Amino acid sequence: MAVNHKLTSIIKGRVVRASEADASGVQITFKDSSTIKVKTAGSQAPTIPEGVRVREASEHGAAFVIGCEDDTTIDFTLAEPGNAISVRDETGSVEYLG
Repeated sequence: MAVNHKLTSIIKGRVVRASEADASGVQITFKDSSTIKVKTAGSQAPTIPEGVRVREASEHGAAFVIGCEDDTTIDFTLAEPGNAISVRDETGSVEYLG
């Protein structure tokens, strides 16, 4: 699976504060109050532990994985590859769309 260098450069080092899931996807809120929203396929929400620090983001087709510094991985199946991930900073400004 290939590392998404653009997304990794934006979210690397951020620490998960909370997460919530609904029928359309998952939102992770980081300690700096920024968020990542992932539109997912299916109803299975991944387990997202609080307090983990992001190391990298990888994608291959509909597979999307956030790798953390403690070797935890958060696995997603994207609903729309290339149009399923958005990152916003603490003010709500877009940092990444893809």
